[in-house]
Amino acid sequence: MSPLNLLLTTVGYAAELLILLGVVAFIIPPLVRGAPFVPSHKSAVERILGLLHPIAGQTVADMGSGEGRIVIALVQAGAAEAHGYEINPFLVLYSRWKIRRAGLQGKAFIHWRSLWRVNYKKYDIVTVFGFPSMMKHLETKLQHELLPGARVVSCLFPFPTWQHSDQRGRIFLYEK
Repeated sequence: MSPLNLLLTTVGYAAELLILLGVVAFIIPPLVRGAPFVPSHKSAVERILGLLHPIAGQTVADMGSGEGRIVIALVQAGAAEAHGYEINPFLVLYSRWKIRRAGLQGKAFIHWRSLWRVNYKKYDIVTVFGFPSMMKHLETKLQHELLPGARVVSCLFPFPTWQHSDQRGRIFLYEK
């Protein structure tokens, strides 16, 4: 093998290794530490908006915001600000691109952060699509952090001990 072919082969292997490391570093951890990405169906977003009716001045947090669909919809429906928290960096970048494309900079924000490392005290509304295994811990966290009058929407899986005040299909509304 010539020195040039050897160099090209080595560079090719190095590039493949970098791609593999990128997959391991940026895709696997979010799946292990959080729920997998499942886009919210348009009808689910409509049911969420129907339960919440966000008004000017309210701030919203979307836990595990995915591609930003709920954050964008809540701002377009009247929320003053919506913040999404997402652990997958690729979804964070995609969400931010969608926000720019929709012209919602300054009102819609996506943060690359675990939902467990956020204090939800400043939010009037919180939305979450969590798995059953996390709902008890999430319920405890929100019970300690949310102020009276805050509303929480849980998609698909209810909180274990909270009583919901309204429900549309498998979308549950809770009021603190």
